[in-house]
Amino acid sequence: NNVDDWQYYTLIYNLYNLNFSPIYDPTIEYSKFLSFPIYSILYHALFLKIFDIYGFIIVSFLTIFIFFYLLITFFQSVGFNIFYSALITTTIFCLANFVNYFDLNIEYLNAIGELYGLRIPRPSITHLYFFLFLTLLISITKPDQFNFKKLAIIGATFALMWGSFYYYLAISTLIFLIYYFYILVETNKFKISTIIKNFTILGIFFIFFSVPLIFILVKSEPDYLVRVGLVNLDLNKK
Repeated sequence: NNVDDWQYYTLIYNLYNLNFSPIYDPTIEYSKFLSFPIYSILYHALFLKIFDIYGFIIVSFLTIFIFFYLLITFFQSVGFNIFYSALITTTIFCLANFVNYFDLNIEYLNAIGELYGLRIPRPSITHLYFFLFLTLLISITKPDQFNFKKLAIIGATFALMWGSFYYYLAISTLIFLIYYFYILVETNKFKISTIIKNFTILGIFFIFFSVPLIFILVKSEPDYLVRVGLVNLDLNKK
């Protein structure tokens, strides 16, 4: 497994202990929360709690299975048969290791290889949310297929992206808006009441699953937010 992002293991251990305010300096009596990317490390912390160190192995196997399931389903939805869907998915999964094994210094191949890997938590967890969103969205071809269940899952997935790798939230939101209104225009079913209802459902589930993240952000240590780039530190604030 790739352990380049070793600093996340400390966050996983803190979440495992439900310690949102780890203090390593005994002279400090009070500290606010650290702004954990909670939805990218939650599963490792949970499985660590249940299965000890073996939880990491179990999560790795589960993420590989989910990756293959999502991408094979996605490629089948766009017209590939099961054989080619599995072949393309396997190629994406193995490409990074293939390039590294043969020491091929090909920049664009390395970029493609970064589509998925077992590095914790990105891309092993964060990319699965994005693939789930794409797989779900590509299965919708008519306005009436934006039903309660699918909108609820999309709203929840948006919250999971926000709590793990928020760049994907921005990309996914843009894709969703373009695709949603494209289908409405193409089918001549542009109804304001339906649009309001759909976005209300999506918004409710997004807010519901965002509550833990909002709570952590509100309670977060301001200096830590500056460190991770969530707060702009200009000359006046310095």
